[in-house]
Amino acid sequence: MENAPIVEAIAEQDVHISKAFERERGRLREFVRGRVSNDADVEDLLQGVFSDLVEVERRLQPLQPVGAWLFRVERN
Repeated sequence: MENAPIVEAIAEQDVHISKAFERERGRLREFVRGRVSNDADVEDLLQGVFSDLVEVERRLQPLQPVGAWLFRVERN
């Protein structure tokens, strides 16, 4: 079971990512919607920023605070 710590770390990351997504999704959607009029584009941008979040978290570089990071990425 030498992989147990890695599996545990990934499970913790999944929980962290899920909570951040649920917490920030609405605010971030409104933020993007204020700048982009097409709903499909809004969803594409949200998917992209959350994909970036997963990638950063998987590199074991936890972000604090996640909300501020998400908005900064989306703004850029």
